[in-house]
Amino acid sequence: MTSTIEVFNAGFPGDTTVELLKRFHRSAAEKQPDVVLLLIGSNDMFYPGHILEIETYRQNLNALLDRINNIDSECILFTAPRFLPELLVENYPATLEHPLSLEQRLEAVNTVIRNTADERNINLIDLYSLIDPVDDSIDSLIMNPANSGRRDGMHLTAAGTRIMARAAAEMIRQYFPQAEKIVCLGDSITYGVYLRGKGTANIDAETYPGLLGKLLSCTV
Repeated sequence: MTSTIEVFNAGFPGDTTVELLKRFHRSAAEKQPDVVLLLIGSNDMFYPGHILEIETYRQNLNALLDRINNIDSECILFTAPRFLPELLVENYPATLEHPLSLEQRLEAVNTVIRNTADERNINLIDLYSLIDPVDDSIDSLIMNPANSGRRDGMHLTAAGTRIMARAAAEMIRQYFPQAEKIVCLGDSITYGVYLRGKGTANIDAETYPGLLGKLLSCTV
């Protein structure tokens, strides 16, 4: 890796592909990144009032990837991680007002992400498999009452973001070793809701962009 690495946290809570398309220029293009890491889809499927048809999500995802390509940036995609259904429903009961179950929607969005990555030859990090366990135990990598005192069920713990950041750092080192500017684009998981340094990529932040910058700046 180069000695000077800039990582930007361009995550925002509640965002879907619709919001990312609207703010792409200021959140990503203006930074002139070498690599954009993109995690988006959970809100498109589960956030009441913002849920999209899966075909609309597919079109929006491809539009985002076109924009990333148009600014001559490389891209790394993430699949959406698992969640705790009972806590998701407790926080967003209206999400059940949908013809597909929660599990069917998660499978659908991740199928689109995987197929799109394959069709467009984009590097993929499979958070669905990587973020494990996801349960009600203290060891869960998704926030729950046992590990955080929060009835959350959707967001990564600090341990979860460490795993995510390590996977991203390994992929960047392997495929894009000359990258100097990296934009982490996404929703509340990228933002790092409830974590130290939320919304930043500061060196002491527990967010995955913060940890990624720290990992990439280390000499090995």
